Amino acid sequence: MDAGLAALLIAERKYAQALVRLTAIPGGGLMRLPHPYPLHERHPLWLRQRVGDRREQEWRTLRRELIAADALPHRVHTLIKAGLTAAVEAYNWLDDIVQDLPGETVVDVETFDVELTGMFLLADLLAAAHQLVHSLGELLGGLFGCEYSLEGDGYWYDSCAVRIMHLRYGLSMGFTTRYVCTVCGLDAGECSHVPGTSYDLADEQGGERTQVVASYVMTDGVMHETTLTPRPRDPLARLKSVSVDFDGSFELAGGSPKACDTITDARCLYPCGGFNGDDLADILPALA
Repeated sequence: MDAGLAALLIAERKYAQALVRLTAIPGGGLMRLPHPYPLHERHPLWLRQRVGDRREQEWRTLRRELIAADALPHRVHTLIKAGLTAAVEAYNWLDDIVQDLPGETVVDVETFDVELTGMFLLADLLAAAHQLVHSLGELLGGLFGCEYSLEGDGYWYDSCAVRIMHLRYGLSMGFTTRYVCTVCGLDAGECSHVPGTSYDLADEQGGERTQVVASYVMTDGVMHETTLTPRPRDPLARLKSVSVDFDGSFELAGGSPKACDTITDARCLYPCGGFNGDDLADILPALA
């Protein structure tokens, strides 16, 4: 819980700091941004399309104007990016807790190691993280664009944090390893050293004495498999990107992707459509 609350607090602060920086946009500050809209609320497909198309055009127009005036606030990019990362982490931590506790659970945040006070429903904390993901994601995608990347394997990847977070899958590793004692190097259970106890050891070369605290460390790890699971043991072991199969869409959009191209995807500017699905497949990526 501490990690989720701390990440949520960081996301809220970064978002607020970014908005303060954006007041410096020439010609109206925040008033030049598209009017705030609850993108975090789930919309039916037809309304997502209508609202998203309008907001995408509004953001594109603003971005072109800011670039033409050399007024794009690049210094705010780091704030927005950090805030979005924290919001996604907050959601992942809190969502993992919701798997074990009902959303109606009342959380007294003062009992945790965070600079926050009050009583909150667990479901409300999760909803706040979800809202921040959409709010920060729209700022990032609207002002700077959400770009695909061409990796060394020759495939294009979509790492849009908003879209990826809504794919509720993570990775769980299957591996074997040995646990050995830090004092004698024998397998756990085969020596008499007590974990947490300091032992005097002589250096084999110089004969100098040194103290070593006995514990068990992993060694000789062997990876056997990696499983895609809806609930990874580590809440942050989630998908970071997905490969993109253009499937002819780029020909329709006006060309074939090349290594020198900048390819953008505007789905982070559209209202939420729920989790583990993407019914906006007809929104084509575009050359920037």
